[in-house]
Amino acid sequence: SLGLLIGFAAAAIFAGVQFGGYLIDQELGILQANILDPLSNEQISIFGQFKVFLATAVYLLIDGHHLLIDAVARSFRSLLLTGIRFSAGAGTLLTEELLRDVFRMGVEIAAPALVTLFLVTIAMAFMARTAPEMNLFVLGFSLRLAVGFGVLMAGTGLFVAIFQSRFLSHAGGLGRLVELLGG
Repeated sequence: SLGLLIGFAAAAIFAGVQFGGYLIDQELGILQANILDPLSNEQISIFGQFKVFLATAVYLLIDGHHLLIDAVARSFRSLLLTGIRFSAGAGTLLTEELLRDVFRMGVEIAAPALVTLFLVTIAMAFMARTAPEMNLFVLGFSLRLAVGFGVLMAGTGLFVAIFQSRFLSHAGGLGRLVELLGG
């Protein structure tokens, strides 16, 4: 059961990345164009899948798999023979720190695109007010897609930096969780 808990805490960071991609897809208006993920057998958003692939590459480049293996090895060293000891500190750490970071990271990943697309929406509203005879619905959708793709391409470096810093803090929290559960 400790292995399941370590795996859940380690996979939570990728859920945050997928959540950020979901927010971007929703704002771009392409949320209905979901794809089927054969691993989880559920539909996920296009940018969510792209961000998860990119996060997996960064995860492997910063040796995240080594940190996960180290957490598992540390669990063997710190686990008592009587089993896991669930304490209030472990539950607090899991719910308040590790899972909170999932939503925080998702919003941080999506924030540049969300803010830019919000500004595009405001500009389109001003254009619709000043020139009501223009068909801004057709223009607005393609403009939002073009700006959204541009922001996502330009923000790839920011995504890598955010994911790396969040993962390293998440890995530290995972190590503390193993120590709290071990005894």
